[in-house]
Amino acid sequence: MHQHRRTSEQSRSHHSTLPATLLERWVVATVFSQMICFVLIVAFVISTRNTSLNPYLWLTLLGSVEGIVLGCSQWLVLRQHLRHAGWWILATFVGAVIAWVTGLLITNLLAIATASTPPGHQAIQFIPGLILQGVGVGLFIGYAQWLVLQYHIRRQFLRKVFGWLGANALAWVLALAIAVLGVGRLEISQFHLRTAVGAAIIGGTMGLILGIVTGIALIRVLKPDVVEGGRFS
Repeated sequence: MHQHRRTSEQSRSHHSTLPATLLERWVVATVFSQMICFVLIVAFVISTRNTSLNPYLWLTLLGSVEGIVLGCSQWLVLRQHLRHAGWWILATFVGAVIAWVTGLLITNLLAIATASTPPGHQAIQFIPGLILQGVGVGLFIGYAQWLVLQYHIRRQFLRKVFGWLGANALAWVLALAIAVLGVGRLEISQFHLRTAVGAAIIGGTMGLILGIVTGIALIRVLKPDVVEGGRFS
């Protein structure tokens, strides 16, 4: 009887610490991925700004980088908890590419809509556009990732899908706001060590926000389905 009680207590202790461990690893992976992504994106933009590269082509390339790096980093965490977690990389890749290309369309539409707006009011109208872009990126990436998560959900399906999508939308609105504020402080005349360090700090801050918000949402989605052995079914 004492042995059974000890085993039960150990199981409860393991299950209570598992979400915290998952959150910590998720945040670290997301911070690391966004540091890499933002440094690569800034380097690419600076090196190609005087070229005639088609914007849809380079946005597809940037979206590919974002999707692969973010997807692989988060997969390293999820593979310990989800079966067939490799699909997460593909889902994140596809979602990121669509999000980046769609973001250019939104930017062009906003530019047309505000073309006749006095300069003093354009900054104010930029805020709704930033929110719209953040929500769009979050929904595209979040939904693509949900296509993987849904196979591991047993209960409260609708609440969890809306919670996951809402968390991604909020996280990306905040992350893009950090990116916009941070880029204005970067020295972008050429790519050098100071630029790389600054980009890494901005990307890391974005990743911290993304990791915390989506990590908490991930635990809320998966926690009720924890099974013996520390894996999510």
